[in-house]
Parts: sequence; structure tokens; C-alpha cells
Amino acid sequence: MSASFCTRYGFVKYNSASSIIKCLVPKDSPAVIQTCYASTGQKGYTRNKNITGHPKHRGWKVQEGDTVHQGYILATQIHKFRWHPGANVAVGRNKTLNATCSGTVRFTKEIFIPNPSSALAEAVATFPRGAFLYKTTINIVPRPDIGRFRLVETV
Repeated sequence: MSASFCTRYGFVKYNSASSIIKCLVPKDSPAVIQTCYASTGQKGYTRNKNITGHPKHRGWKVQEGDTVHQGYILATQIHKFRWHPGANVAVGRNKTLNATCSGTVRFTKEIFIPNPSSALAEAVATFPRGAFLYKTTINIVPRPDIGRFRLVETV
């Protein structure tokens, strides 16, 4: 269609950078809608975005009585020990507690006696008589070896 044909008969002609769109819609029709094409890309606002960061998923990963295998992650923690390593538990990077053998998970509370030269010892001295500090330890009780027999001659 030529421009003179469109203006003579009241039609609208739209041109775009990527393609030419020809509409046979009268000028006075309510169906005529203006469109905007993003030819140079969209722009964003980079200041004051309230991003809280990515979740770290810290905490204990197993419960009391769960069966775990060697290398399982039992707990992830930072800054200080919330759960201390017990029997058959190793400390990895970032204070991650890992199982060193297969078995059942047990949580225990033990009385914590701080080093006398530490600042925590001064705080314990102000406790009332009979009060103790407890620490939670994670232990692995190894499963018994079933089906592993030795010959009498080797024993």
C-alpha cells in the first residue's frame, strides 16, 4: 500500500525497525492501539534494590535415631559451635559436622567446663551454685558388623 492510498481512504500504516506492519483499520476505530518497540534494549534501575542474599540452609540435617553413612553431613554452622562433634564425627570446613562411619545418630548434652583463663570462665563464676553450662554433641553409634565371620585358624 502506498502512503497516499492509506491517507486517502483513512487507513493507518505502522512502520517498525524490524518489519513493516500494515493494518487495514480505520483511523477513528477504537481498535487502533499504539505500540512501542524496544529497539535499544530495556534499562533497569540498579540502586536501592532490597536484596537479602541467598539462603545458606544452615542447621542440623539429621534427627535423633536416623541412620547415616560415612560422609553424611550432620550439621552446618558458622561463627561458633552450636553442636559439638562427638564419637565418630569429624569437623569439616566452616564447622560442618560429618559422619566418619555408618551408624545411628545420637544427640547428647554434656556438662561444659570452660578453660580457666577464658572469658567464659568468669561468666560461669557468677552463676548460682549448682548451675552448669551444657553443650550439645552429635555422636554416631556404629552399626554392628553382621555377617562378617573369621575362620577359627585366623583368630
